[in-house]
Formats: sequence, structure tokens, C-alpha cells
Amino acid sequence: MVAAAQGRTVASLHSTESASVVLPDLVSGNTFTLAGITVTATGTVTAADVATAFASKAAGASVTLTNATVTGTLTGYTTGTASTATVVFTSTTAGTNVTDLAATAVTLTGATATSVASTVTQGGTALTTGGVLKDIVFDTSANLGTLGVNIGNISTDATHVAKYAVASDTGAIYYDADGNWTTGSVQIGTVGVVTSLAATDFYAA
Repeated sequence: MVAAAQGRTVASLHSTESASVVLPDLVSGNTFTLAGITVTATGTVTAADVATAFASKAAGASVTLTNATVTGTLTGYTTGTASTATVVFTSTTAGTNVTDLAATAVTLTGATATSVASTVTQGGTALTTGGVLKDIVFDTSANLGTLGVNIGNISTDATHVAKYAVASDTGAIYYDADGNWTTGSVQIGTVGVVTSLAATDFYAA
């Protein structure tokens, strides 16, 4: 008896990069650059006010901040709500390893200020929630990408290497010999796609 194939969506295979950033207190002359935005203090600014200015922003948004000159727009990230001086930045490129969010150190002049600190959750890493990744990946053709390239390399941390992928909307069947779906995958066939089922489609032997 052949065991039934088990699958998992590509969306759950890879994490999206995020960074929990602790914003600094500023005094006049302090400056830092973060996700495309440069802040230069012209007076005293609390860390909580800096965090509030960066909070709840969409990609491309600008930041306004009292007692500071701000240039640029938020690039490559969106932001969540502020928690005191902390804001979480989330990459706009889901499930992909991107250049880590980096903040230049605050330039200190006069009174001491705390440097920008961040904790990065690396994106693009295969997840193993549930213990193992499965032998076949099922998802839409858009999520799988051309020839399944959006699956990425999942061969290094799986008990069962996913060498086959099936597009649920087109029926395309893809194969990758080494489980590294970034290169070398091919389409090996197509299966029919069932759009709906009725009682007459089932029978008992």
C-alpha cells in the first residue's frame, strides 16, 4: 500500500524578516539612519517620541518629529505600534532573506545618548514547526513561483526533503532533485484540477 503524500503550504516554510528596534533619546546634533529615514535632532527628543514617530507606518511613508529634521521615506519595511521606545519593523518582502535592517550609531555630541539597538529575526529560513517538512509541497502557482523557486532551499533541515511541488490551481507538477528550489527545478507533468465535487463523484466498493 502506498502512503498518501503529505503537504504543506510554501507560505509556512519561510519566515519574513523583522527587527525589534529600540529607538534612542536624542539631543541636538544626534543623528541616525534607519530603513531609509535619517533623523537629526535640533533639540531634545525622548526615545518614546522617536518611537511614536516611526510607529504604524506603511512602506514609502515619511516621518515627522518635533525638534528634529527628518529626511527620506520608509524603505523595505512597514512598522507596528510603539511600545515605549520599541518599534517592530517588518520586511515588505515576505518569506525571503533580505539585507538586515541596519541603523547607524547615534552621533554623540554634548549630553550622552543611547545608540539605536535592534534585534533581527532573519527572514528566508526554513521552519520546522511540527517536527519535519514533508515530501510534497502544495500551494498556488503564484505562491510557488515559476518552477517552484519561491520554496527556496529546504534540504538542510528536513527529515524528508520536499523534491516535488504541485500547483493547486494549475495542476503543474514540479521536481527538484536536491530540494533546493532556488535553481535546478523542472516541470515534469500536469494533473487535472478539480474545481468542485458532488456526491456522484464518490463511490463505495
